Amino acid sequence: ATPNVHVNRFDTTNKLLLPMKLSFLQVTPFAGTRETAYGADLHEDARVRTIFLTGTDVSTKFFRVFDVKTDAYGLDINKLRHVITPTIGYAYDHEPTIPAAALRQIDSIDDITYSNNRFSLGLTNVLQTKRDERSVDLALFTISNAYYIRPKAGSGSYLGDYSFDLELRPYSWVSFMSDAVYSHRYDYVSNANYDLLFHLTSERTVNFGQRYQRKGANEVTFGADWRLTPKWMFGFYERFQLNETPTVKGGWRYQEYRLTRDLHCWLMDLTYSVEPD
Repeated sequence: ATPNVHVNRFDTTNKLLLPMKLSFLQVTPFAGTRETAYGADLHEDARVRTIFLTGTDVSTKFFRVFDVKTDAYGLDINKLRHVITPTIGYAYDHEPTIPAAALRQIDSIDDITYSNNRFSLGLTNVLQTKRDERSVDLALFTISNAYYIRPKAGSGSYLGDYSFDLELRPYSWVSFMSDAVYSHRYDYVSNANYDLLFHLTSERTVNFGQRYQRKGANEVTFGADWRLTPKWMFGFYERFQLNETPTVKGGWRYQEYRLTRDLHCWLMDLTYSVEPD
């Protein structure tokens, strides 16, 4: 068996930005560093890895107002404003000062090996209305991707995976949030998630969700936070695996029950959780 290894790691990214307006374009050049401190590398030496970052983001906004007023299905729509925000950016990440081969591999943070040139592309659509003289976002949809320029690892330049984000808030008491990643090279959705949240009353919410990974986990989630008294709140969160994989069994994957006490300047949580194995 592989022995357990204890490693301390601290990762931080800091950027300096200079936003400016050029005609109808919002231009934001930036420069910064990503510092990752390791308590020990493969030779048990404490080291700090540095990656220099630089680039520029450019965006603009287009909008149109539709003279629509309706209370059909209780939507309370007082004009509709459609805002489109296209974005394009360029980013360069310098080669790290410590190669990945010298570090213990915990996750993708430790696997950074080469310098990176990429263009990012994005398009955001927002649908807004006014309620009680305040602007409210009814729907938000974003699609984004990145084009990697001649990476050292791989076979030439390529277009990355598409990312989709959707948020719907048709009423003040319900919201829907979803995200997905689509691989155009292999023509499949690699993962997708959604959450449906009901705001029943003040500080009383119920939520449902699903977590899907292709050839991996397919979980449904359920949770709630419920104010019992001005001082006490009860909450729970559960995950149930719908399918079985070579590494994950079906059935309950996680159950958590939580009791929260308001101590004025402090919150005290009493939590009981159950996990397989």
